[in-house]
Amino acid sequence: MSLEEAYGEDFESLVKSKILNPLGMKDTYFEVPASELYRFPQANVNGEPWPYWDLYKTALSAAGSMRSTIRDMALYVKANLNPESSPISEAIELAQTPIFQRDSRWVGMNWMLNPKMGFVFHGGSTIGFNSSLL
Repeated sequence: MSLEEAYGEDFESLVKSKILNPLGMKDTYFEVPASELYRFPQANVNGEPWPYWDLYKTALSAAGSMRSTIRDMALYVKANLNPESSPISEAIELAQTPIFQRDSRWVGMNWMLNPKMGFVFHGGSTIGFNSSLL
């Protein structure tokens, strides 16, 4: 059963109601309104402008369809660094719980983990953009 089936809501509505709204992330979009596009950086490859990947309403939507301002990204980081003080603490703690281990590498629901060293990591990129959090 998918999350959409379990909750009776589409993916975008679930993300908004369960993550974005509780964290106060008002500038994270699945589809950036034209009036807000100036606030988002242009991707570039070898110094040339490059269109961002538009994964909205595709099979890869959950893997990278949202665009956030740095302020909203900071709110998300803060919640993940201090889950106990977050309005979605249970979900964050669950996401940071190891569910798979191979050698010294651990994986949570959406985080790479090293419980012995006490760090949580995730990174990602699309053409022209790159991010990581440790």
